[in-house]
Amino acid sequence: MSQYIISDEAIEDLNDISDYFWQTNVEAGEQFLKAFDARCKQLVSFPNMGRSYYFF
Repeated sequence: MSQYIISDEAIEDLNDISDYFWQTNVEAGEQFLKAFDARCKQLVSFPNMGRSYYFF
């Protein structure tokens, strides 16, 4: 299975999200991170899924 790479900016955002969940609802934070990981793995397996958006 291929791997995915998360940009430094995205890692910073994920850290901020994790900090928020740590203070408010750890269980919801764990669910969010599991769902995020699952979606990333799904995108690795099916990179052309979803809609294409073109910006001009």
